[in-house]
Amino acid sequence: MKIISWNIAGLNAIMKKGFLEWLSKERPDIFCAQETKISDEDKKINFKEYYDFWAFSESKKGYSGVLTLSKEKPKTTQIGIGKS
Repeated sequence: MKIISWNIAGLNAIMKKGFLEWLSKERPDIFCAQETKISDEDKKINFKEYYDFWAFSESKKGYSGVLTLSKEKPKTTQIGIGKS
């Protein structure tokens, strides 16, 4: 199993540098990105071979954010970090 984790410091920036081609070449089973720096409205990318899961800052649009891509559909997913 191949897992890649990367602090990308902005998804839009790496998209302009050939990220989809790189992802297609590397073919990780799971890809985790930190600091995507996009909001829910901006995530218009089709990751053809992957299920995609996003988390965004609700209070600061385009700030921080994470993305997880998985070739296999997870058995379960959870949104949020639970009740406080």
